[in-house]
Amino acid sequence: MSESVFLSPKSIAVIGASDKQGSVGRAITSNIMNGYKGTVYPISPTRETVFDQKAYKSVLDVPDPIDLAVVITKNTIVPIVLEECGKKGIKGAIVITAGFKEVDEEGKKLEQKLKDIATKYDVKIIGKGGHSGMPERAINPVDVINEIMNRFTLLREHDCKLVITQVHIGNVSNVIATEGSFSITLRTKNEEIRQFLLREIERSINEVCEFFGATAEINHARAYPSTVNNSEVATKLKTMLDWQDVPFPSMASEDFSYFLNEVPGAFIWLGSKMDPNYSLHHPKFNFN
Repeated sequence: MSESVFLSPKSIAVIGASDKQGSVGRAITSNIMNGYKGTVYPISPTRETVFDQKAYKSVLDVPDPIDLAVVITKNTIVPIVLEECGKKGIKGAIVITAGFKEVDEEGKKLEQKLKDIATKYDVKIIGKGGHSGMPERAINPVDVINEIMNRFTLLREHDCKLVITQVHIGNVSNVIATEGSFSITLRTKNEEIRQFLLREIERSINEVCEFFGATAEINHARAYPSTVNNSEVATKLKTMLDWQDVPFPSMASEDFSYFLNEVPGAFIWLGSKMDPNYSLHHPKFNFN
């Protein structure tokens, strides 16, 4: 899903729209209608018009496509509203409400329901919850890194191993940290895929940071190149050592690859068995 549904939607449905004096719905609806240049669809089950514009009882009643939904209803009906958004094909939803897990156990169940619907319909949720310090004045690196990780999930569909190995954010339980960091390893079988993924990794990080209003410092260093055996040498070794099968492709990196880039050769596995309980690099891996 593109971030454009949040940054530059062509149409917005304001669910819970109102022009009632003094209401939150009026303030949000007015701000969107006055500041947004695209098409706005007021959604209200009790009003025929909002600010003299036709109102619809549900997003399902709107005849045209909708890019983004802004939800300002009671928390108890948000799951129903989001399910309708999914049926309508709306790809983005901003939920402005309180009363989820910051309130009580029932609120936690409602939040889980939101997550279920969002997953089912590919809907991204940006919520504004209740009071817990002043998170509205922060840009939480936890949220930013979490979204970057979500974007990486799509990249794993390519022939690669993209693994997040470290995440460090804050050291005080009641403080939103100023910064956070994470480390990843990327392994591919050819340079073309590697270059493509490096570009996509940086693009994903920068787009997510721009969306949240954060910034990123990206440093990457090339590790070992792919280890590719020379077919002629490998065939001779297979005959000499009576291999039953040619070694399977592996994403494990190996410094012997530098030698194979200079002279014909072959890399083979000798000496250690595969431990059924612990993998290589685990502290309890058994070499015997």
